[in-house]
Amino acid sequence: MDALKDAKLNSFKIGKSDLGFVYEYDDKGYIYCKFGKRSSIVKTLSPQEKFKEVKTENWPNCHMFMSLSEDPENGQQIAIEHKAWIFANPLVQLRALADKINEALLSNGFVLSINPITQEKKFWDLIKQYDGQIEELKLTFNTPNLFNLENTLNEDLKKVRDINNATEASMILKNKEGNLKVPEDNSLIKESVEYIGKGGGEYRIKAKKRIITSKDNVRSKSISTEIELETSDKDAVLKFAKEIFGDK
Repeated sequence: MDALKDAKLNSFKIGKSDLGFVYEYDDKGYIYCKFGKRSSIVKTLSPQEKFKEVKTENWPNCHMFMSLSEDPENGQQIAIEHKAWIFANPLVQLRALADKINEALLSNGFVLSINPITQEKKFWDLIKQYDGQIEELKLTFNTPNLFNLENTLNEDLKKVRDINNATEASMILKNKEGNLKVPEDNSLIKESVEYIGKGGGEYRIKAKKRIITSKDNVRSKSISTEIELETSDKDAVLKFAKEIFGDK
């Protein structure tokens, strides 16, 4: 939490983009913040100024919530407002934010890793849709024990972490002819999809002339609310956060 409040996060670069982060406040295991990027807009001045056009700095941004739940079933989650005109897919930008946070966490021996939370059913739907066309399936896992999953994969990943000091592990399955089989009743694949679905890693499917990744399958939620997020009423914002994450 202290790392998030670090003033160095207020603005930072990723490639040619300038990103901005504002920590609003935290309450009862939730953090409310804003995340945006620098752009510019062209303003047209008044007739008295002969409609002169002036370029000015602009920082469009999204509301963002973090759940610091200690429930191993769900893990810690981030929910960001979807504004495609700011971030078409915010995973890259969120990972850049994580890199900055990790600079502050380094001395504490902790590492923040951000992965999409996906729908397991959508993965299996894709496997069925591209049956007979799949050339490669890559499964990538973050090795820390994030979830309370009692299965062989989880235990193996803990061993990889403890014995090899690895923070990430991958498994790649290939068939150059596009006839890779991904059976749903295979325990290793099933456990992998469950682990990744909870945010423990990523998948990448290469089908004939198409690549589909887990970032294309991010879990989303539509919420209608009359809460004004700029309000100083923390209880109202907390109630909204609970609705986002489905907490009671």
